[in-house]
Amino acid sequence: MGKGSARNQPCWCGSGKKYKVCHLRRESQPPPTLQRGVELLRQRRADRVCLHPQAGPSACVGKIVNAHSVSRAAGLKRIAEAGKVVGFRHGPDADRSGHYFRSMSTKTASTFTGFCQWHDKQLFAPLEDDVLEPTPEQVALLGFRSTARELYQKRGVLSEYEDSHDMDRGLTPPQQAMFQATLAARTEALRSGIRLLESLYERYAKRVDTGQFADIEFLLLEFDIEPVVLNSSQWHVEFDCRGNLLQDLSRLWVPFESVSLEFLVTSDQRQACLLSWIGASRTSRRLAQSLLQLSDRELPSAVMRLLVLASENCFFRPSWWEAIGGERRRLVNSHFGAGAERTARELMAFFCDHSVRMCDWPLAHREVSGSWHEGASPGPTAANTG
Repeated sequence: MGKGSARNQPCWCGSGKKYKVCHLRRESQPPPTLQRGVELLRQRRADRVCLHPQAGPSACVGKIVNAHSVSRAAGLKRIAEAGKVVGFRHGPDADRSGHYFRSMSTKTASTFTGFCQWHDKQLFAPLEDDVLEPTPEQVALLGFRSTARELYQKRGVLSEYEDSHDMDRGLTPPQQAMFQATLAARTEALRSGIRLLESLYERYAKRVDTGQFADIEFLLLEFDIEPVVLNSSQWHVEFDCRGNLLQDLSRLWVPFESVSLEFLVTSDQRQACLLSWIGASRTSRRLAQSLLQLSDRELPSAVMRLLVLASENCFFRPSWWEAIGGERRRLVNSHFGAGAERTARELMAFFCDHSVRMCDWPLAHREVSGSWHEGASPGPTAANTG
């Protein structure tokens, strides 16, 4: 390709541009600069949209705000020291794994521009203004907010991928082909994930909009310590903590089931872990049942390993982060965000490993909602049906 009318044909890379303005002599073009990568990240973070179910010109009030996906007053301020928490970030200062943790203000931790001023305040008032019970409404709102954030983030990454076709400048033609094939595969996987999140978003939005929460199910684990970690995320349940594969995430044509994972502060000012889902999610139930089958001694370490696998949107009390020790911190650093680079078996092995205890929090209380826990074998702490 490159002579006559071939120059005017659509480029082989799928960008939609003509070959002559896309990959013609791409190998002789200067490689992309670091500034180009920074510009793509800025574009990704610049989207401002209200994700309220009834959002629109006549319903939204005020500007799009930096909404907290983890409650600031009810959460971040409870683990902050001198107004700071330790959070996870991608960036040029990352360690060998491509990730790093750094100190950040509670004002900016966990924020995303995903709601207008009115809807952010009005919709999440039961989380920000009321004591966490948790009620079915509170659990549904937590699930909706984590889903909205994940959808916002993945749409931003998709936009970045779609603008990255020129990042193979300066590479040889075979290298260009490899780059574009990898980009296409990642783009297709991301689009599949977005479709699933959009479906989950609609399911949560319907319940939030109608106030019908009867099919919201959850497992709440409360630990007898002051809160040290907070997060908000959605996780496609891949395996349980007994080493059973529950979903094959490589099958992009099959709908995946998702669980909402929240580390939060209870009304008793204790550390808690909340797993929740919309009813009849087989894989979410099996994950929760496998946790209930662990001993009280195994459970806290297992949920911390789950956090490492499932959530980049997490924040630690600075003094706790400094005190966790070298081996624990090495495991955290090497597994955060590692899903794209590790096989399901490798990730499962980390989740099921009890050789290094990630934490030793005394279990104070279990609470379940729904009948999914029947048949599970909880440890010494009694389970309560909500």
